[in-house]
Amino acid sequence: MEAVNIHKFIKFCIKLLFFAVVGNIFFSCQTSKVPDGKYLLTKNEYDIKGKDVHKSLLPEYVKQKPNAKMFFILPFELWMYNYSNKKLDESFEEYDRIIPSERSQAKLDSILINNGLGEYAGKSYWLQRQMHKLGSPPTIIDTLSTESSTIRLQKFYQSKGYFDAVSSFKVEPKGKKKAKITYSINPGKVTKIKEYSYNIPYDELRELYLTRKKNEFIKVGNPLDQQILKKEIERLENNFKNNGYYDINNTREIYFKTDTINKEREVPLQLVIKRDTLVDSTGKFRKYYYNKITINDFRPSRNSNTENITTTNFENYILNSKHNKYTKKALTNLVIIEPNDLYSQKDIVATKRRIYASNNFDISDFVIKKAPASDSLLDVQIYLNPKKKFDLDFSSDVQYSELLNFGFSPGINFKMRNIFGGAENLDIGLQGTFGTVKFEDTSKNKPLNASDVSLQAKISYPKILFPYADKLISKKMTPSSELIFRINQQKNIGLGRVNATAGLNYYIQPKETIKHRLNLLNTQYTNITQPENYFSIFSSAKVTRDKIFANYFESNPSLETQYSNNEVTDDYVIQQIEQDINYLEQLRINDNSLYLSYRNMEARKRINTANTFNNSFIYEFEYNEKVDALKTHPFYLNVKTEYSGALLHAVDNIFNLNGKIFNVNYTQFTKFDVDIRKYWNINKNHQIAFRQFAGIAIPIGDNFIPFYKSYFMGGSNDLRAWTPYSVGPAGRDHGDFSVDTFKLLSSLEYRFPLSGSLQGALFVDAGNIWSSQKKSDFNPIDSNFDISDFYNELAIGSGLGFRYDFKYLIFRFDLAYKLANPHRPLGNRFDLTEVNLLKPTINFAINYPF
Repeated sequence: MEAVNIHKFIKFCIKLLFFAVVGNIFFSCQTSKVPDGKYLLTKNEYDIKGKDVHKSLLPEYVKQKPNAKMFFILPFELWMYNYSNKKLDESFEEYDRIIPSERSQAKLDSILINNGLGEYAGKSYWLQRQMHKLGSPPTIIDTLSTESSTIRLQKFYQSKGYFDAVSSFKVEPKGKKKAKITYSINPGKVTKIKEYSYNIPYDELRELYLTRKKNEFIKVGNPLDQQILKKEIERLENNFKNNGYYDINNTREIYFKTDTINKEREVPLQLVIKRDTLVDSTGKFRKYYYNKITINDFRPSRNSNTENITTTNFENYILNSKHNKYTKKALTNLVIIEPNDLYSQKDIVATKRRIYASNNFDISDFVIKKAPASDSLLDVQIYLNPKKKFDLDFSSDVQYSELLNFGFSPGINFKMRNIFGGAENLDIGLQGTFGTVKFEDTSKNKPLNASDVSLQAKISYPKILFPYADKLISKKMTPSSELIFRINQQKNIGLGRVNATAGLNYYIQPKETIKHRLNLLNTQYTNITQPENYFSIFSSAKVTRDKIFANYFESNPSLETQYSNNEVTDDYVIQQIEQDINYLEQLRINDNSLYLSYRNMEARKRINTANTFNNSFIYEFEYNEKVDALKTHPFYLNVKTEYSGALLHAVDNIFNLNGKIFNVNYTQFTKFDVDIRKYWNINKNHQIAFRQFAGIAIPIGDNFIPFYKSYFMGGSNDLRAWTPYSVGPAGRDHGDFSVDTFKLLSSLEYRFPLSGSLQGALFVDAGNIWSSQKKSDFNPIDSNFDISDFYNELAIGSGLGFRYDFKYLIFRFDLAYKLANPHRPLGNRFDLTEVNLLKPTINFAINYPF
């Protein structure tokens, strides 16, 4: 859902906030449900002697926390809990434990009567029950929990290298039945790592350790932090287990040795890898290899009955099948590990990921055991539970766009698994969006007069569809392919169009953090079905049209009469103007501003109403450290390049098609995008996120960049202080739906917790679009990117955001304000006096913007 200004909505929210604050003063700390002699916890404070080291982490180690407060002042959850009669709390909790299908008024009445509350029977108390369920009970100070928290705080500091740390607490009453707790911590002096060495008496392990030493977390001079030591052990264990050492550290053979008894503030630290008890005759850690790998297409069972099970050997695997619905190759292709290969933990993880990604099986069990009578071989049993052959899913959603406003979107998706026996899946989806738009011609203003309907068919293959690809690309790179066909029709949304798209996509993932995508034959045909709506949609173009037509009609009154009587169209008048070379030359001399506006309008109309045929080769590379749990500050990189028209141009040269396929212009261009993101995790709940995007599209020859391949600025995942298509190009305001061929966007966001599942964010976005082309018929107004001056043309916005985490998705609500507006005169673009707090740009969206 994109951004939109809602002035009245903001006023309402501010009024609501005002009354909430007033209500908070009187009601926020209600103590009606606090027992006599007890205290409601209102605040935890932390008094740290010396520097406030690790203060932001301390709330995680305290058991009792004050009731959560929205916006730091509004305890809504406590309000909701306190709304109900306290006599009914226990009965409500007992009723909520009943299975929903068995709940009834009779059940509630029975519970009330059994609890001696018969006088309350006969009412559903629906609102009070919902408030009670969504609310949270008051946090009553418990001395045992507080003492336990004090010990945990002390141990936390000791784990961070402050071995002399001591802590205490004090309960301070603050009015009737309310109190705060102050935890006092004296960390003392920190113990640091003076020197770092290793003791690894095993040649292969030592060599493997040294090859990865540059990635270690231990640094001389840093505090002796137990969490860092634990993280380093995990890193080493993963490294060794990915290189054949299956049982390493099962009995904690990797550990650190140091001397902290003498209370020195700088101590030597030594990494030790050694068995306390030798378990084999060599006295070494064994490397393990896969022996028997058995794939079962059924759930494991205690019943040893083997009837109806077919056992075969294929590609050194043992296949046990009850269903025989999948080819042998399909089953073995899902398993990355192979007999006689060196054991690797990451290959086990990749195998599980590939099985789930096939969307044909669940994993019932995955058993790894040491082979009998062997000290270096592993037997693997994989139990696959086939999913049902057919699935039918229904969906519904609410959509918003600049043109459609709000609409509803029903959808249906049909899935057929294993259509050819090789774990291929067929998906057929039908999605529709229906809403209402307003026209100047009121006769067209009918309910649900706009629609966007799409039909998509996709076949997914767990391999690369290309000759000899199985021999060239290892299955350890988790290859897959997709054949996609999609047809989409829009009516009264924009100009109205029909899009037909077909493509063959290849996917390769050599590592968990790296993905490659190649779109080999991305073909798209776009047919504009309602070009006559152009001037009713692009209002700035209409203003220019009216000015140029009025000017031209002064010397062509007969044409004006025809136009007024609807005898000729807008396109006909524009064609007459284009053919009148003398008029255009005189206009350029006499009124250059109108001439440039007309040229811009005419060029944009020509591009936006053109039917196009596009055939592209697209390659995309993704590097994503966010999937690596050991990365404290993950990095993300996405690079995408597209080359359009190469194949069609070759066909054109052979058959002399004059730049057309099926009498439709085909496009030729190159496009390159780079998306860089960096995340700094300050602690578990606080994060700083940064994004830098740059993209350029360059037409080849006399071609132009289609509207749907151009760059725009603005929107809920972009420059949030502006609505989509409303910025630029450069320092100019070109009106509706501004697009161009070069884009820069930078975003910085600080994310922090507010209350429970509610999170907050402070952000700033900056960027714009420019032209990558020289001044031409397709770019009549110079808007080229100039590295020496582009910073003066940046649009800058900032604001405050709220995110609610529903676990499966995040609902986002952002308020953004324009700080620097490139549409203002130079020298007046950064003017904070024009920021109106009551008029932000509001963004509703799902999940984070980046």
